[in-house]
Amino acid sequence: MWKFILRRLLVMIPQLFLLSIIVFMMAKAMPGDALSGQEINPRANPAELDRIREELGLNDPWYQQYIRWASNAVQGDFGVSYTHKTPVMDVIEDRLWNTVFLALVTLIFTYMLAIPLGILSGRYNDTWVDKTVTGYSYVGFGTPIFIFALIMLFVFGFALDWFPSGGSVDSKVDEGTFAYVVSKINHLILPALSTALIATTSTIQYLRNEIIDNKIKDFVRTARSKGVPESKVYSRHILRNSFYRLRHS
Repeated sequence: MWKFILRRLLVMIPQLFLLSIIVFMMAKAMPGDALSGQEINPRANPAELDRIREELGLNDPWYQQYIRWASNAVQGDFGVSYTHKTPVMDVIEDRLWNTVFLALVTLIFTYMLAIPLGILSGRYNDTWVDKTVTGYSYVGFGTPIFIFALIMLFVFGFALDWFPSGGSVDSKVDEGTFAYVVSKINHLILPALSTALIATTSTIQYLRNEIIDNKIKDFVRTARSKGVPESKVYSRHILRNSFYRLRHS
């Protein structure tokens, strides 16, 4: 396991290096430069602008600029946001916890939906229940998340007005209060559920296939031949082994 993780990390290093060069060169190819996004005196003459560019190192060769940019990025310095006029790290920190909470709630919803559906589909395979769950999985697998999320937002955010359609918390509530927590959760439900409904597809199919495979294994046949109740066959033999394979997949 540790060898696999170490190998993946070693492979990731050159990929990140190549990706950083591509991102840097794409930014360099865009119109303007780093000076264009800063608030400069509109009356500044071209000579003054050239002096500022020289001080910022914008006239240096691209590889020198890349080394300087990469070294600053490794230290957590991503410069100043052109839009917000504040350090990029401050902008990221303001939104980081929202991303963490959204990912956590999405994960919870994903397994709350995927595990029961996968169990039903696998236990009652080739029935209308299995066909319904499998059909949902195929549709979810082929639906882009951004399209599905827009549909969910339109239906439940605008048409039915069940959930907020923007922001992460109601601006009218005070931070630290119970109403603030309730508002935060209410804003999380729709985006988390929208993502989870699409993210369940792979887990449903994997768990379904594992259950179907385990139902015909020798140890399951032996348990049934000994008169073990069907509920215990599923809970102690089929599901236990299926979940074990799911955790280690």
